[in-house]
Amino acid sequence: MTTSRTVHGPGELIALIPAMLGFQPRESVVVVALSARGAIEVTLRVDRADLVAPDVAHEAGAAVAAQLRRVTASSAIVVSFTQYDVSLGCDAVDAVAAAVRPVVDRVTAWTTDGRTFRAPGCADPQCCPPHGTQVPAAPAIEDGEALPSRVVARRAQTRAADAPEHDRRRAARAGDRWWSRREREPASWRREALRCLDRSMAPDGEVLDLGRAAVCLRDVRVRDALIIQWLGGSARAIGDVLEGRSTAEVSQALDGALRDVDRPAPRPGDVRRALMWCRRVNALARKRDRAPIHALAAVLHWYDGALDQASVAAQEALTCDHGYSLAGLIADVCAAGLEPAWMRR
Repeated sequence: MTTSRTVHGPGELIALIPAMLGFQPRESVVVVALSARGAIEVTLRVDRADLVAPDVAHEAGAAVAAQLRRVTASSAIVVSFTQYDVSLGCDAVDAVAAAVRPVVDRVTAWTTDGRTFRAPGCADPQCCPPHGTQVPAAPAIEDGEALPSRVVARRAQTRAADAPEHDRRRAARAGDRWWSRREREPASWRREALRCLDRSMAPDGEVLDLGRAAVCLRDVRVRDALIIQWLGGSARAIGDVLEGRSTAEVSQALDGALRDVDRPAPRPGDVRRALMWCRRVNALARKRDRAPIHALAAVLHWYDGALDQASVAAQEALTCDHGYSLAGLIADVCAAGLEPAWMRR
């Protein structure tokens, strides 16, 4: 006798996807299309590389959308299987979600490295803890038992791939207005930009502040001043960075992280809060503004001594911008196995 199985929640679905496909997906995006009643209509797999390559991403997304339209799917669950750090957002998921949103009523997105899962860009620790939620062991499929035929998603754990579209539009408009002010008086703009970053880091930071924060990080001096601030640098060193002065105090603050074993380590709670802020900014940022955010996340992971996570975050930044020098620096440091100085006491 053949029986059917109902999948409850994203963790169980992710655990069962290899059985549904017949193999373990790697660096892939899997789309599970559902009917209005939650019945699985079709399961599709796309190479993740095809969805982040500008010349083929549109075609790959359109092919998925066409399949969902053909089976008259009502919703879609998109799961990115990757070893990259996509906690701040996943461009491959974004590409699929953008392609299928006109076809279905609802899109839910998750990412997994095979061990844990999370919603890309989610800043809610109750939904997505900093290190993700454990993927449960896949239940055994007995002889004669059908593969899953229905999915019941736990509503409390359903998050979109990005912030709501209307919030992203508001953030983009605020960012554009803020960036346009930079040309008139760049020096005063940079000083105010650092204050804008501080405001956006408040737990209740508003969408407009987060949108401005995303474009503030386009300015390398503002980005580096934030790093100096995270390292506990003096007001003078921060001011020197904003003014573009390579002073001894600036060098001491930056090089000390690698060489000064007496330098105090950033507090773990501060690092976690900063990573959460990166996720919140990334959820609202345009794709072209994500390289600095991923690179800052790589810096924060490195501060924490998590070289593997720092390395994959740096690679994600380089995927967004192949020439992003801060990401390349962190990638090289991690490849050499160099920990922060405070980890070598």
